[in-house]
Amino acid sequence: VISVGILFLSVQHFAKYVELRWNPIINALNVALCYQKELYSVRPAEQREDKDMKRIAYNIIAVIMMAAFCIFLIAGNVFRISVPVITVPGSYADEYAKSHHLESADIPDTLNLGTNLHYETFKYNVSGKFLSIEQYEGIASEIVIPYMIEGKLVTEIGEDFFSYSPDLKKVYIPITVDSILADKANGVEIVIDRDSDLLDELEEAGWNVSTYIDSDAPIFALGDIPFEYSNVTGGIKLDSYNGDDDMILIPAYINGYPVREVAFDMLGYDGVAFPDTVTSITGRVYENIYTLVFAIEFIFTIIGFVMVLLVLNLKLGKLKKAEEFVLTGPQIIVSFLYLAIQIGFAIWSIYKGSIIWLLAGLISVVMLVIYLAIVLMGGTGRKQAITVQEKIKERTSSMDDIKISVAHLADDIDDKDVKKAVSRVIEEIRYSDPTTHESMADVEETMKKAVEQLISAVSGGNSEDILKQCEITMKAVKERNERCKHSK
Repeated sequence: VISVGILFLSVQHFAKYVELRWNPIINALNVALCYQKELYSVRPAEQREDKDMKRIAYNIIAVIMMAAFCIFLIAGNVFRISVPVITVPGSYADEYAKSHHLESADIPDTLNLGTNLHYETFKYNVSGKFLSIEQYEGIASEIVIPYMIEGKLVTEIGEDFFSYSPDLKKVYIPITVDSILADKANGVEIVIDRDSDLLDELEEAGWNVSTYIDSDAPIFALGDIPFEYSNVTGGIKLDSYNGDDDMILIPAYINGYPVREVAFDMLGYDGVAFPDTVTSITGRVYENIYTLVFAIEFIFTIIGFVMVLLVLNLKLGKLKKAEEFVLTGPQIIVSFLYLAIQIGFAIWSIYKGSIIWLLAGLISVVMLVIYLAIVLMGGTGRKQAITVQEKIKERTSSMDDIKISVAHLADDIDDKDVKKAVSRVIEEIRYSDPTTHESMADVEETMKKAVEQLISAVSGGNSEDILKQCEITMKAVKERNERCKHSK
């Protein structure tokens, strides 16, 4: 509310000065990006309105930045940060999604396999680019043998495969398998592609064989399990995901054991499909931004915004002798750069970062301290230099004025001898020590009067008077320089 009010007043005041002739946004950006090489920007008193206009432009930019930050936070709360989830209607995951306000969608029948995936693990022997399946390591009675494991094509079923797994009742064989070395296993149904070369061979050997076509084929591409998992009471717990897909499909079973718990961070993925076997979701699928990190970063961003406004309105608005800005171009750039970095860090910490609140607060404090140090201490050297210059000016202004007054005194003199005499006096004055002291007041006053009389004589044009006054002035200048030399 404060930001909107300041923005309204700033725009109104800004329009008054520019008389709506310029594009406020373009002008504000030009002003913000303007880099002043001088530490102090000299501004005549009659340009105060221009200073005020620029100050208002800076205010508008700062308020727009802060308003954008607030809008970003509001949008993040209205449209809750969560990973899109696909669930089976009525399942635990479905109820979890609803109770936690996740972006969810019921899975259509055509994609039912996406929430009913079965992964199996096997022991196998590798021969070049091919491998032979030797033993099933799970407890399922119905399995699908993948066509590839770790980049190797599955081309053979070993002779002891079925003897190691007496509980198997149904086995789907991919079309890549061209050899089954095992003897016929009673009670086991082999399901193969109807175009497989093994069909006739298995039927002749007396196997219970059935076929499938492409439209109803199971998924044979589940050879490598893209999860780290562990066994827990009642099933499997998924600890992490190491796959390459941005869409995560949670399996329903691994080696015949149901997947019960999903415990890894799922934020940042395009979506997650949960099967109905899942009964616990402990991994991060949504982000509640109302945390200590949110509170700290929001507060520090507000503090930063207020500090920038104070700097722009108090320090920039202050004039020194109605001629100079106190705030410099680089300091203005630093102000907006700090505000942009603080806003960016706050957004990253709140929405994306896994940073603890203490570290987030410490970083924000450090950035604020550095900013204030740069702004408040910036130009200190320049200020000191100006102070020194003012002191020097106080000690040299008298001699400088005399030098200026006689610089062109000999230009209009025609008489060569007179011109030469006047030029010698001018040279003596020009190379005189410019510093002065209270103890030299009397001699400098004498010299000053002599110079004035010389100028008057030159104006009169009488050569004798000019030569006489040159001698008097030269004597006064040398006496002054001698006194100056001894006073050091």
